[in-house]
Amino acid sequence: MADVFTVLGQDHEEVKRMLAELEKGPTRASGASADQLALRTKMTEQLIIEESRHEALEEMYFWPIVRDHLPDGDTLADQATGQEQRAKEVLAKLDKLDAGDAEFEKLLAAFAAAAQEHIAFEETAVWPGLRTALNTERAAELGTQIAGGKKTAPTRPHPPGRDEIMLPLRGRPLRDKYVLRLIAIDRAVHFVVLGVLAIAVFVFIAHKSTWQQDFLRIVAALQGSVGGPVNTASGGIEGELTKLFAFSTRNLEITGVVLAAYAALEGVEAVGLWHAKRWAEYLTFIATTLLLGPEIYEIVGKVTVLKCLTLAINAAIVIYLVLAKRLFGLRGGGRAEHAVREAEGGWGALERTTPRPAPAPAEGPAQEEAPRPVLDK
Repeated sequence: MADVFTVLGQDHEEVKRMLAELEKGPTRASGASADQLALRTKMTEQLIIEESRHEALEEMYFWPIVRDHLPDGDTLADQATGQEQRAKEVLAKLDKLDAGDAEFEKLLAAFAAAAQEHIAFEETAVWPGLRTALNTERAAELGTQIAGGKKTAPTRPHPPGRDEIMLPLRGRPLRDKYVLRLIAIDRAVHFVVLGVLAIAVFVFIAHKSTWQQDFLRIVAALQGSVGGPVNTASGGIEGELTKLFAFSTRNLEITGVVLAAYAALEGVEAVGLWHAKRWAEYLTFIATTLLLGPEIYEIVGKVTVLKCLTLAINAAIVIYLVLAKRLFGLRGGGRAEHAVREAEGGWGALERTTPRPAPAPAEGPAQEEAPRPVLDK
């Protein structure tokens, strides 16, 4: 019965043999034919299959033994699995290419170097100590497990470790994401409205003299049609247009620049909040807080439903950001928020909510079937 070192050694030799064959074969750069490139692709697919099985079985059976039986097992296993992870990343990219693709040979060379490094590290830094730590029976048992697992092992680079997987949000972090996106939509609407107003102001500046002449002609025509002067300053559309044309070009330019800058600010807030960026939360808090004073002043001057609704929304946003998002260190700050995110959406929360398999029934001595009563005929 082959022990673990024999089984893994055979895998290593097979990988090295396949790499040597690929190194000798013709490439796209050396003028390989379509059939030769197809064969090269096929050989690489087989290499990916063998290497994926090997790495998966080592992670399942071999490296846990290394961690348990060697004093520096954790360090050795971490370094080895790091090497394997880098190799898997290269294999995952290589698996999507054909031998005729421009990046194929570069990735193949990168994998060959990573594989040689890993094999040398494992055989020289790990095996000697583990040979001493394992007795013959345990080494043979481990070899049998690895050899038997090849039938069901993954044939492609398998999923990465937990630290490389981004879990979907759940609980409070998911709620916060939706709230931030609602605020982002509000800011996006502001961006569009303010942007349109800024464009309108600059268009008006560009055509002010022409439009003013047209306006005066219209007013004169109205005066002639009614047989007397029309009061354009008292109110109505005519009065508002008269006031508009009375603005100096300089003041209109300042107004357009302010509107454009405010629109840009709202657009930046919208993008940052949509992607839940911490800096966008601070930016939105500061910008919204600065506007609360002018909004309150406007309401004092004249109360309208729209002004009150706007003030209420902005006040709610400020309160939400400073309390729920823990800005400026309140309620523990960013660290506390990160802790909540981990507690409610991390691996620990996922494990707590995952149903556990029912324990297998204990095997006891088989109970003898009770004799059936014999009925008198």
